[in-house]
Amino acid sequence: MFVNDWYKLCALVACYDGENEEIPDPPVAPKEEEMKAPEGFTAEQQKKFNDAVAAERRKQETKWRSQLEKAEATYKEMLAKTEGLSAKERATIQENLDTVSGQLRSKEHQAQLEKKELEASYQGKLTEAQRRAEIAEQRYRDSTIMRALQDAAVEHEAYSASQVVTLLREKTKLVETLDEKTNKPNGQFKVVVEFPDKDNTTGQEVMTTKTPAEAVKRMTEVAEFQNLFRKNVVSGVGGNSAIGGLTPGSNGRIDAAKLTPEQYQKVRAENPELLGLRPTTKRRR
Repeated sequence: MFVNDWYKLCALVACYDGENEEIPDPPVAPKEEEMKAPEGFTAEQQKKFNDAVAAERRKQETKWRSQLEKAEATYKEMLAKTEGLSAKERATIQENLDTVSGQLRSKEHQAQLEKKELEASYQGKLTEAQRRAEIAEQRYRDSTIMRALQDAAVEHEAYSASQVVTLLREKTKLVETLDEKTNKPNGQFKVVVEFPDKDNTTGQEVMTTKTPAEAVKRMTEVAEFQNLFRKNVVSGVGGNSAIGGLTPGSNGRIDAAKLTPEQYQKVRAENPELLGLRPTTKRRR
């Protein structure tokens, strides 16, 4: 008699590649632990400690980013398998992939923000350094120019050096000199005065370039400025004399039309050459 043994056969379960593969959890971000330096650190020791902490954090950040990238690649590979995944597994993998991708995007965004902050900080420090350099340069220029003009005013016996400086300051600048051989700037500077003058031949106004000493010396020769200098006041004909502070013009004479009769008589008696007269001599008996 034939016996049917179908009921005694072992049960077979269908399965697919990758079905029993475990779905890895997303990497967990490392905990941010605050590290404090021991008390009593010197400035140099504190700097070394800060640098070491920053380096360790960068190391952990790099490791964490590498783990995220590997996890993202793994999830993408698992989703690419069309067989062996249930709807629930696929949803779990997609959720994990979205989490990892979001963390990577957050890290990139944070890196961009930190980069912008560093750039802004650097630009701010650079701008401040440039501002300080410009201020220091301007102070150097001003002090050099003021000193040169003051020295020239004192050299030519100005009554008030500050008055001469005020008259010439806007016409004065500091310029870099040129190398005689290469005709290129050599890093040396000199003070020059753009002094308005008159041509000796034509009498027309011309702009001349002079040193402070040359400019002040020329002022002593111009009638407009002669009253600013002591050497233009003839002995006995000073600011407190009978002529009331009048000084000789460029021709070495005083305008008689500006004198009172008393002043004229005094100048004629004491300094006739200022009126274009010959000095009087006493006759011998």
